[in-house]
Amino acid sequence: MGRKRKIEIFVLFLFIISKSIAQSTDEILRISDTNLPGTAITKALGGAQISLPYGEGVANNPAVGAFINYSYFQWSNSIYNNKNQLTIYETLQKNNGTNLNIGNITFILNSISNSEQEISEEENSTPKKKTSFGFSLNRTNNFKSNYKLNGINQKSSFTEYLGDLSLEENFINQVVNFNSINTLAQMGFITYLTNPDENDIYSIGIAQGGNVFQNYVNNTKGAVTDFDFSFSSQFSKKLYLGASGGLTNYNYSYAKSLVERDEQDVHNYFNVLRIEENLKSVGTGFNFKLGGIYSPKKWLNLALAYHSGNSIVITKKYDAKMSASFTNHPELLDNKDSISLEEASIRTLTSSYSLKTPPKTTFGVSIIDNKIGLFTMDIEYINFANAKFTSIINEDPKANFKQINSDITTNLNQNINIKMGAQLNLKNNRIRAGLAQYNLSSKIPTRTYLSFGYGIETEHSVLSITYVRSISNVDFNDYNLVESVSIQNQSIGTTIVFNLGMKF
Repeated sequence: MGRKRKIEIFVLFLFIISKSIAQSTDEILRISDTNLPGTAITKALGGAQISLPYGEGVANNPAVGAFINYSYFQWSNSIYNNKNQLTIYETLQKNNGTNLNIGNITFILNSISNSEQEISEEENSTPKKKTSFGFSLNRTNNFKSNYKLNGINQKSSFTEYLGDLSLEENFINQVVNFNSINTLAQMGFITYLTNPDENDIYSIGIAQGGNVFQNYVNNTKGAVTDFDFSFSSQFSKKLYLGASGGLTNYNYSYAKSLVERDEQDVHNYFNVLRIEENLKSVGTGFNFKLGGIYSPKKWLNLALAYHSGNSIVITKKYDAKMSASFTNHPELLDNKDSISLEEASIRTLTSSYSLKTPPKTTFGVSIIDNKIGLFTMDIEYINFANAKFTSIINEDPKANFKQINSDITTNLNQNINIKMGAQLNLKNNRIRAGLAQYNLSSKIPTRTYLSFGYGIETEHSVLSITYVRSISNVDFNDYNLVESVSIQNQSIGTTIVFNLGMKF
């Protein structure tokens, strides 16, 4: 049975890019698995901050507002560069992405200053209890990344990937509804890139065995930004408690394309294929945080913070185009020209759903000597399997959110992050170093942060600069560009952070 040519195809639902569980897992991690938090000060300390008297810590432990002995305003900016390098097409290929953004703004208004507290203690009266109101803006994740890869794929072609998708869907000619195409496999069928096997399933790509030139481009951008409003109070000389409510803005997008050509003329009929995909995902959510700091000794601070996770509503928009060129294709011989061009396109689609990200609990400890310096450590616990999706607009009968949530509990699990750092005080100068290790006990690839910083701190001002280097290795398998070969992408992030703070 022949195939009917369709120039423009309309679809109903967004989840056509890949398997639903892959997209769901990716989105959970994009929002929940945050980068190293803080400003130049706390990033230099490995991100550990919930037990320290530094104002920016209020974003992760709202009790910090009452714990510090001053009102505070701070602004922090950063330059971020992400370098991806992986061996593919038998060559080492490197790509870079750089952007500049505001990483943190913190404002804390305390009911009593440090000098007032000291006067109260000198007069042997009961020390005044502090209360604090705070606001903070924090960039918790950054999605800037670029891939530009090209070379001869000697193992597989994108058409074989389309065939694999067709096999998964048990896709045959007779079930096609040309008014409702909603998978990449169906697009491959429309553009004549797949052929039927002995069971009439279109699982055979037209360019079997690879030996095709591929040019792959993927540019991603976006961020997760939290806005927190906090209140905290001193309940005794040693105990500080706080709570905050927050809003989260999520913004993620990519534009990716693949051009595949039979430059060596080894595949019958096939000349070139092109696919372009664009995705825009935005969301707004809310959360709350609770925290406390207990100081049994002047030099020892213990802290505990709980983050509820985000309840967030997400809207996605997606569009795609696919085209293929052939010479003397047997099903297209009725054309006047021996060269045929087949096209399919997906107009902009919109889908909406809600996501509950997992809660997080953090324990912190710090040892502080105002003349010598400090040592601090935070331990975070988060169970990604507690994430949950709920459909809002679901026009795709294949999108089974109950099954997606079940798969999440199977494919994601609990996780521990450890952050630690030290600071040396030399009069008004501060020399800092830190180390953080993420994802120590989960199936997610580990991530390591190394940081070094320098600051000047006076009675009324804070000025700091920090260098942060992050290293992680993740599997790269987009479009299965190299079949049956495990490719690891080494992602190296470099961040330079500046911050200026004022005490009053």
